[in-house]
Amino acid sequence: MRIILYTGKGGTGKTSVAAATAIKCAGKGKKTLLTSMGLLSELEDLLDIKMTSKIYEVSDNLWVQNPTASSYMENVWVKIQEYIQNFVKLKAIDEISAEELITLPGVERFFSFLKILDYYKEKSFDVIIIDCTSIKETLTLLSIPEIIGYWLERFFPVHEKPSNKANVITEALIGAIVPSYEMLKEIEKLYQLLGKLKSLLFDRQTTSIRIVTTPEKSAIREAQRSFTYLSLYNFNVDTIIVNKVITDNILDGCFQSFMDIQKANNRMIKESFSPLPVYYAPFEQTDVEGIDMLCSLGSRVFENEDPSEVKHVIQAQSLEKSKLTLYIPFIDAQGLNLEQKGKDIIIKVGTIKRIITMPKFFKSLEILGAKLKNDVLEISFKEQ
Repeated sequence: MRIILYTGKGGTGKTSVAAATAIKCAGKGKKTLLTSMGLLSELEDLLDIKMTSKIYEVSDNLWVQNPTASSYMENVWVKIQEYIQNFVKLKAIDEISAEELITLPGVERFFSFLKILDYYKEKSFDVIIIDCTSIKETLTLLSIPEIIGYWLERFFPVHEKPSNKANVITEALIGAIVPSYEMLKEIEKLYQLLGKLKSLLFDRQTTSIRIVTTPEKSAIREAQRSFTYLSLYNFNVDTIIVNKVITDNILDGCFQSFMDIQKANNRMIKESFSPLPVYYAPFEQTDVEGIDMLCSLGSRVFENEDPSEVKHVIQAQSLEKSKLTLYIPFIDAQGLNLEQKGKDIIIKVGTIKRIITMPKFFKSLEILGAKLKNDVLEISFKEQ
């Protein structure tokens, strides 16, 4: 199964491109699900339908759905938040650290995202196309499995067998209400689901992210930042799609200057994102709505190609005996901040932060140095 997520700056037409991709996949005989993690109204307007939590077939091989979170999982999450707040009151944990998890944005929407695991396990579809929102919200959604997993490991014994006796002892020692045996089992279940989803999102042969931009400098810069942030979190961006490209068939005197600017910006996109493949969607003089127009758009972007294929695989994060390697494009050493807290390596790029917890086999984590060369960050550790 293939999972393809579309993101981009507002106004780039990413929703239209996502829908066009889904229709193109369905036209090639692939069972395709189109869904959204953003405003449903855009997709609904494009397809002139009403999306609900039920899977609905809109045309041959094409289904749509507005996945909703399981109330059961939401209840587990509420309980987790209550326990964490209890520890904060007792000063057992750092209040700022706890706040990062308690107020994690997008977590409710994320729980509906877990439905993808069921579809993957059951092989319900050949392709799932997900229309996401801005890069900030998309990154928040995609990083939730890693972030929640990180904190669950610190607040709960997710690697240990739950014990009622241990709970009683812990409550007596610290005066805190400890999760029940049944609750700990549910927390362990959530932790395992997060791990599976994280692995699925990192699987470069299954999941790809596509950035939609336009030939305008502000949109290009946003696309570059998006590529940087997604790479920092080890997600595979397999193509860039440039939308609203002015073509010769609509050229007249008033468009000539715009076309010249776009040509220069398109060259910059191709050069700066190389070796990532770049696809182009033409500027349309009318609104792109309905199955037929979206089908035409998909054909103009991908021509005879299968849009569900993995278009490119970028270098994945790797950890050797004494070296951690990450691919992070479009940054320089001045824009990168590296910290270490115990076994946690904290990498900051602008306002985006990622915490990488090193495996247990690292007995010592003394960082010897770090270098950034050809978009690759190498962090070296003391030999053990």
